[in-house]
Amino acid sequence: MPRHSIFKILETMPSRAELDLLLQLGRLPLEEVTELSSFHFDSVDWEAFLTAAVHHGVLPLVSRNLQALGKRIPVPPPLREKLRALAQANAHRTLGMAAESIRLVRLLASAGIVAFLQKGPALSAWLYQGDPTMRQSCDLDLWVKKKDAVAADKMLQAAGFLCHTHFFPRKFSSLAVNYCALGYSPPNARGSLLELHWSLYPRGAPFSIDHNAVWSRLESFPLLQQPILQPAVEDTFLLLALHGCFHRFERLVWLSDLWALSRTRTVDWPVLQRRAERFRLQRPLAISCLLVERLFHLRWPIFQWASTDRLARELAGQMANSYFTSTADQAAPGDAQQEGWGKLGYIASLSRSQWDRAVYALSLWLVPNEKEWRIARLPPALDFLYVPLRPLRIIAEHGLRPLRPFFKR
Repeated sequence: MPRHSIFKILETMPSRAELDLLLQLGRLPLEEVTELSSFHFDSVDWEAFLTAAVHHGVLPLVSRNLQALGKRIPVPPPLREKLRALAQANAHRTLGMAAESIRLVRLLASAGIVAFLQKGPALSAWLYQGDPTMRQSCDLDLWVKKKDAVAADKMLQAAGFLCHTHFFPRKFSSLAVNYCALGYSPPNARGSLLELHWSLYPRGAPFSIDHNAVWSRLESFPLLQQPILQPAVEDTFLLLALHGCFHRFERLVWLSDLWALSRTRTVDWPVLQRRAERFRLQRPLAISCLLVERLFHLRWPIFQWASTDRLARELAGQMANSYFTSTADQAAPGDAQQEGWGKLGYIASLSRSQWDRAVYALSLWLVPNEKEWRIARLPPALDFLYVPLRPLRIIAEHGLRPLRPFFKR
């Protein structure tokens, strides 16, 4: 996915010193940060530190903290100026994205479609006292109810957005039951990429979020002085935890979001734990809890509950260690397609239920999609023939290797 120029990863690889400092400065509120007086700043490569801040999506937070700390942090003046310029560029971009978000919500509302925004400038404003510029964002995430997805897609395309699956005319048919979102390119080069969501995960995934319940608990808050909707605190907590786990918390910003949520909002921890159990999100929540304790040294009230999950402890340890390991060192052997199946196996491991993991594996093998349609473009009345075609195609391309990741644990 293309990104704005300030999000390009630079060549300098950060060391432990830069990442340790980033863990201190890449989060707010600042008063919760560990004392920095004993930090060895002479070992910091400031170019590499800036690289890490951009890559991990915490540049605005770092900039705000360095501004507050002033000369207590000996950043070289040229780097401080460069960081300030990048933060200003990010602020300019995210303010434009916030305005675009409001315009899109109003556009859908004109047709009676209720929508809410997740992540991006809306989450930034919700977490950081109305400031939409405290997160780096490269796209907008717009959520609608499943029943409104077709109408929303038509409205967005009529507004000039180009759907990335425009080549697939049956994106809302039985061949797309595993879709949970669609991606769009903006009408002009200055616009933002857009994702239209109606579910957090594909059908068959080993989770059970009650989307209707999430919609029933939406709350209103102001973005650029305009009212928009946001999921309730505990629902947002679980959505962010699952999103971070989907991506193995590869970027620090996803953990910083949870840190800020737990410090700036009132979390009902017993309700959060019960809701995680109801939605089958115990393991993603446990991993998030263990990571925050390990990297930020903050124990949430559910820490003891999270610590009882052995696999969550193992996965959280691997994710924490990955912050201090180069991308090359993390790469596993095997081709990209095999690694893709490996990630699906990892997603299955986020569930505690063996039954749910088995159902998920079965759905990946038996539920067809556009790849089968490309092989044989049958009329809708014959869609049932795609079901046996899918496992035959997978075996022909990969053999039985895609099954292995689902039986590692």
